[in-house]
Amino acid sequence: MKILFISTVLNATSLEKPLGSLVQMNFGISYISSYLKDNGCDTDLLVIGRDFGEKNYTILREKIESYKPGIIGFYSVTTQYSFVRKISGFIKSNYRDIFQIIGGPYPTLNPEKVIKNGFDAVCIGEGEIPMLKLTKMIKKGKTPSGIENL
Repeated sequence: MKILFISTVLNATSLEKPLGSLVQMNFGISYISSYLKDNGCDTDLLVIGRDFGEKNYTILREKIESYKPGIIGFYSVTTQYSFVRKISGFIKSNYRDIFQIIGGPYPTLNPEKVIKNGFDAVCIGEGEIPMLKLTKMIKKGKTPSGIENL
């Protein structure tokens, strides 16, 4: 099962190197990705930003079509949520079979609102173990349910 994490940044430096410094690195995604890799999962990261405008959709389409993820995981803070929601909507419209999950401060504080916006799951709090359980369920063709924090 391939899992693509999407991280968003403000003031991206360039398409080739969107993170200007380690301060912009998303450690939540890094921890979850590392845990999943330690447990045999294949993960990748895509960093996009509002600064790229419509190019985000080209970048996203190219990544999805080359990597072919079964799950896409988002992280969101309040200031990035509207952008993340638009990206998620694009994915839902064009790649209906990809399971989308979101976590981070904004979804943790607003899970009812976020789940109504088209995400398949919301992670509330820590995500390493729930993501692994989710991945295993989806890989077996089961409908995810009963996973703590999701």
